[in-house]
Amino acid sequence: MSKEMLSGRFWASLPPWVVAGASLVLFPLVGFATFNTIQSQKESAYRLLLEKGAALIRAFEAGTRTGIATAHWQGFRLQHLLEETAKQPDIRYLFVIRENGSIIAHSQPERVGMKIQQALLPPSPEIRSEGIEHPDSTRNILYWRILQNGDNPPVFEVYRPFLPSPNEDSLIQQRLRMLASMDPSLGSLSRLNQENLMIFIGLDMHNVERARTSDMWHSLLMSGMMLLVGFAGIVFILLFQSFQLTRTTLSRVRAFSNHLVENMPMGLLAFDEKLMLKTLNPFAEKLLCIDPPRPGTPAKKVLPAPLFDFLASADFSSPLMDGEGFYREIPCTLKEKTLHLEAGLSRIYPDTEEEPGGIMLLLRDLSEIDALRKEILRNQRLVTVGKLAAGVAHEIRNPLSSIKGFATLFRQRQGNNPEESGIADIMIQEVDRLNRVVGQLLDFSKPVVLSKRCIRIRDLVEATLQLVGSLAADAKLGTENRISKDLLMSLDEDRIRQVFLNLFLNAMDAMKDTGGTLTVTDIILDGKVCIEIRDTGIGIDEHALPHIFDPYFTTRSSGTGLGLAIAHNIMEAHCGKIVVSSIPGQGSTFTLIFSGKDLQDASCHPHRG
Repeated sequence: MSKEMLSGRFWASLPPWVVAGASLVLFPLVGFATFNTIQSQKESAYRLLLEKGAALIRAFEAGTRTGIATAHWQGFRLQHLLEETAKQPDIRYLFVIRENGSIIAHSQPERVGMKIQQALLPPSPEIRSEGIEHPDSTRNILYWRILQNGDNPPVFEVYRPFLPSPNEDSLIQQRLRMLASMDPSLGSLSRLNQENLMIFIGLDMHNVERARTSDMWHSLLMSGMMLLVGFAGIVFILLFQSFQLTRTTLSRVRAFSNHLVENMPMGLLAFDEKLMLKTLNPFAEKLLCIDPPRPGTPAKKVLPAPLFDFLASADFSSPLMDGEGFYREIPCTLKEKTLHLEAGLSRIYPDTEEEPGGIMLLLRDLSEIDALRKEILRNQRLVTVGKLAAGVAHEIRNPLSSIKGFATLFRQRQGNNPEESGIADIMIQEVDRLNRVVGQLLDFSKPVVLSKRCIRIRDLVEATLQLVGSLAADAKLGTENRISKDLLMSLDEDRIRQVFLNLFLNAMDAMKDTGGTLTVTDIILDGKVCIEIRDTGIGIDEHALPHIFDPYFTTRSSGTGLGLAIAHNIMEAHCGKIVVSSIPGQGSTFTLIFSGKDLQDASCHPHRG
């Protein structure tokens, strides 16, 4: 995959809330930091100019004091000293004024004697002050302001009271008074320090402003870089978390997919475009009865001939391979076993351009489905036969009643003739037997309707065993009721009694020639109730075992073939089932399996008739 596509996917996958959140966090922080930095740089520049102005004023005052200390000091020396001081770089002007605003000395001599309007102004919001020394003395307060004159560069003006001699008792003041007493012309010099004079110095801000502008742009550049780095860091952290989450999700999906492929009830085999095996799942190994082959094994050595021919004949360019694939039912013989398989082919798309594609073969065993289809068809035929038999049974019952009535009348009239009376008895017995068959036929054809109530299973089994007790005694058979006394269940008592009666009669019939014991026991297994009815009779033949629940199937000469079929229907109506196991010559075991929801606790009160 190209780098451009990867980059496009990266920015396309970047959620908008990530950008908004990062901007909301970073812009105020970086903006506040940048503003503080610019303000700090501005204050540092102004402080530097203020300190420079203060130093120049102190130097000028020191020069003035030195000039006053000489014996030949003249007034013009102050002007001369001021002009020499103003020649230093970055000084735009320097002047001294009296309290009334008249200029007594100026770096521009032509302005000496002129007046200004802002002499000795107190500090205001536009005119800031800074204490340099002696903060308790108002004459030592240092003032500054920025003056803007049209398009000219601004001027940083520093001013304060002019103090040639800060201490009245200093040696300089004593010398001034001594010189003034000797030479009256020097009196003006002694009054110089007594006047309220102000000294102003204007400093050029061009270089400072240029440096400050450069620093400001540098700060903005650094802030922009910090913003980008911070934004990239936040995005990286969020994307890293997203990547970790995606990787974890993909790992889970991959694990789930592997588990699904490993346990799916279908055979799956993957081949490359050269029909070399890439992988297969355990179900395919079991279905094809092969040992796990190595990846790269040719398909011809893995698949039986019909499946390989189907795979080799696949058209990779067919549009069906790109969709749901196409399927075919193929019979295969594997180790003397014939399977009816459904095989499907579908294309495997690679994850990357470098990875080769392939083809996937899906196998499904249709043998069970075929058996279910046959069972459904068989059940449909049985339903049809049952409906037909029910209709016939209704038609048979009416003439049977007439026949039984005439046979009873015939027996009464021929009571003195034993032979004729015996024939009448046989007719009545056969009519009763046909009536029972018709009744069973009707029971089998009708849907089972249940009337459940709580019953004690041991009592029901005991009562049913009493019904067949005379038959067991005649055949010298034993019976054992091992059902737990505390087993209570919600069942249809009459229907379950019918099931027990059919199974008990079948068991006694199987033991009538060999003798034995009929045993009834109960087992609670996985929350289900299992009732076992075991006999020690002749058992059931292996070929007859799959058909014993089919209607009209019987191995007894006097049986109707409907008893077990009816019992099977009753158990299905109770959401249960009958399971049978038998060993010819040793006996059979019929297990009635009931769902756990029919099991009742001690609060159940069984019905007692």
